[in-house]
Order: sequence, then C-alpha cells, then structure tokens
Amino acid sequence: MEYAVSINPRGTYLHVQVRGDNDADTIHRYFDEVLAACAAQDIRHVLVEEFLEGPALSVTDVFQIVSSMAEEIRSVLRLIAFVDGRPGRSPLNVRFGETVAVNRGLAVRTFELVTEAEAWLAGEIVRREAGRRASAAAPGSTGRRGSGTAPASVPARA
Repeated sequence: MEYAVSINPRGTYLHVQVRGDNDADTIHRYFDEVLAACAAQDIRHVLVEEFLEGPALSVTDVFQIVSSMAEEIRSVLRLIAFVDGRPGRSPLNVRFGETVAVNRGLAVRTFELVTEAEAWLAGEIVRREAGRRASAAAPGSTGRRGSGTAPASVPARA
C-alpha cells in the first residue's frame, strides 16, 4: 500500500504523477493529497498520470471508488485529465471510470498520451474562461448563473 505522488504546478493546473499499488486505498490516499494541494493553491484543474502496479481493479471496484469520491472531488476540481501511464494496460476500466465520473457530474476525460491530455486541458480552460467572461459581460448580467427566475419576457408556466 505504499505509493509516491508528485504534484507540480503548471500555471493553470496541477500535474500529478503517482506510482504505487493498484488498489482502492492507494487511489483514495493520493486523491486526498491532490485535493488538498488544489485547495491550498486555489487551482481547480488537474492532469493525473497514474503508474499503479498490480492486477486490474474489477469493474465493481472502479464503480465504488469513483462513486465514493465524486462529491468531494466535485467540490474542489473543475477539470480532470487522466492518463493511465502503464503501457499495454487495457483502457476498458479507465473508460468505465470516466463514464462513472461524468455521470456523477465530474468533468473528466481520459487519454492515452500526456500531450493529448495537456492539449485538452489547456483548450477546456480557455473555453470555460471565455464563456465565463462572456456571461459576466452580457447586458443585464449579474455575473451569476441560474438565478432561478425566468426573464420577464418569458411567461411563467402554470
């Protein structure tokens, strides 16, 4: 259950590399470190490169791990790019984990190459920032989304 994690700032995101045993305990522990680092540095985007050794987790394990962590992750992170760094590993569990995470409201994408993950992350950060600025600059905008009331020109439903 030993692992090593390195967390390096890359401007708008943290680049995380983790090595250790491929088990639920390792994943929970390193993600706790990632969330703490993101909160401490006020960074909401990460690129995770995982180099975990050992047998593949079962689909049930993947489902339980992602489901149990989703709410806490969602409260800290906005974007997650994920790369399984082990050559020859089947991408099925990684893709399943991505699907579970997305279904729980996380903005996660999985990649085979770090360069692909970096490009996606950079593009998404720019796109989201542009959307936020456009929303804030719109006439009559309060800079907040979802005020809960319909515009005056839209009749309310009965």
